[in-house]
Amino acid sequence: MDAGRRDAADLGRSLCIITGASRGLGWALSMVLAPRLMPGSHLVLVARSGGRLQQLEARLLEESPGTGGQVRLSRVEADLSREEGLQRVLDTVTSTEGAPPDRLLLINNA
Repeated sequence: MDAGRRDAADLGRSLCIITGASRGLGWALSMVLAPRLMPGSHLVLVARSGGRLQQLEARLLEESPGTGGQVRLSRVEADLSREEGLQRVLDTVTSTEGAPPDRLLLINNA
């Protein structure tokens, strides 16, 4: 493969924010995207249900072990219809360390 080209499944080092991640489409997309994120990526899972986010995190760590060590995983329990919820997500995203990501993926499923 050409060194300048990436595999279609390779999302590069990304900041990926998935809202509505605790069920349905958000849950499914989290499961599909997590193993495709490269080391140094940050996956931010957002939902109103903290318990369901914990279940998703456990499942991701079980099925995509690299997510726990090479990809930063953050859970944000927030109601995005309220300013406080938006601020929680913003605080989490801006706390990302290191070089800027190659991509920003926003899946606004809330």
